[in-house]
Amino acid sequence: MGTKRNEVNVKIERTKSMEELLDISSTLEKLTDAFGEPCGHSIHVVFDEEEHNSLNVANNEIEPVLESIWTELQPAKALPENVLPATLHYQGDDGLVVMIAMQSEKISPKKAILKAIKKTGYQYRYNSGGIYECLKINQYNHKFVIFFSLKTGSDYLAFEMHVSGYNFWIGVPLADGVDVMKQSIVEESVQKIIDIALKVEERLTEPLYNFYGKTPDWYN
Repeated sequence: MGTKRNEVNVKIERTKSMEELLDISSTLEKLTDAFGEPCGHSIHVVFDEEEHNSLNVANNEIEPVLESIWTELQPAKALPENVLPATLHYQGDDGLVVMIAMQSEKISPKKAILKAIKKTGYQYRYNSGGIYECLKINQYNHKFVIFFSLKTGSDYLAFEMHVSGYNFWIGVPLADGVDVMKQSIVEESVQKIIDIALKVEERLTEPLYNFYGKTPDWYN
């Protein structure tokens, strides 16, 4: 990474044994002594052929279930209607297009998020580079994650949601985002996204368990 930093990525192969899988402390200690504290980690599960084939069957069978849920809930239409864009385009008689930036007040997605997720079971995780994350892990160890993004210097609040376990990942066809000028628009948009996320969770929880089972405790 330029002249200031060199990044080292290490993949440690483990067996299916729970004890061996979790006991990587001695390896991490050696790596830390050599390179410094780790800045992140992830688990990548590799399935054998039989498990892989079984998951392909589950993936195919859950697809119509997902389509039915998306049709019912319409997550792509979760945002407020008739919100004025942060930037207006006007075409004059001479054919020239004029861009007019609307006046924007100070906006706080974090404030809106904390208000909307109260008593929902979602946890506010972090804000890094204008990206805010909310996480919920259900009784089957399946993760429901919502991302809100308002990058520095931008008036566009974007959304993303996915659901995952150790053997599946599903992207929710959530509304892309909205132009914002006021905190009230942010709060209304975030609330509607949280509302639809709770409905997605309600509809998906049992089908995901039926198709993919419970995610082991060690994965999370």
